[in-house]
Amino acid sequence: MYPLFGYISDKVGRKPILLLGIYGNALWILVAFRLIDQVGPQKDLTAFWLLFWSMALFNGICYSGAMSAFLLELFPARIRLSAVALAYNLGYGITGGLTPFVITWIYSMT
Repeated sequence: MYPLFGYISDKVGRKPILLLGIYGNALWILVAFRLIDQVGPQKDLTAFWLLFWSMALFNGICYSGAMSAFLLELFPARIRLSAVALAYNLGYGITGGLTPFVITWIYSMT
């Protein structure tokens, strides 16, 4: 996905590709999990394979070459490495680090 959507983002711009990935992922995940719930009891491996590849497609669009190029263009060259590393790791640290606590809290509330 990286080379393909990196190339496409060079032609049409970063923003449309990033928005396609973000909104496509957000909307498709709801449909995909509903479909997984329906095909799960039937144990249809082809349907599972297609669903997981479709989710990987939107995830690949979202974190494609467009995101890499966007982050590189966002910061000046002298602070680029530090700024991208800080933003990337801080975002993943907060979301990834707090996820178990949030899931435990949601589970305890329900």
